[in-house]
Amino acid sequence: MREENILEWNMGNVSVHGISELVIEGDKWRITLSQRDIRLEGISGTVEQFNIQGPNLKHFYIQFDEQLKGFDSKHWKHAITSDSRIEAGFFEVRYTVLGGKLFYITIVPIYGALYGYVVLTPNELYIKTLGRRKIFVQHVKNSMNVYLL
Repeated sequence: MREENILEWNMGNVSVHGISELVIEGDKWRITLSQRDIRLEGISGTVEQFNIQGPNLKHFYIQFDEQLKGFDSKHWKHAITSDSRIEAGFFEVRYTVLGGKLFYITIVPIYGALYGYVVLTPNELYIKTLGRRKIFVQHVKNSMNVYLL
């Protein structure tokens, strides 16, 4: 059975749940992380790549065209509002609140993923991976698919 966790997010709430894939859902958008790809639905943006620490690490940023909003907070009365760690299937989700109004989510796959971790903020998605990995981004209407090889 899937356990759903509700997190306070950008003047609303997001839903976080998963077993073999992790799903983060907000108002009119969804991000699905699997071991080899990341799907962004209802989101458009631009991708930048940086090689840091020589050829050993690659850092990818997806800057969103619009800020990600949460669901109306009236739907859930028991949202998590403070720093937390959540186990969701093959993923560990670390929820961080800075200064009461700035939120970000760090997603760490437990094993087998082609990326080290992912950080989600209302404005961008950051992906850290090994330097030998390649990333391909497919833009489809108001969605993006990120493939790691």
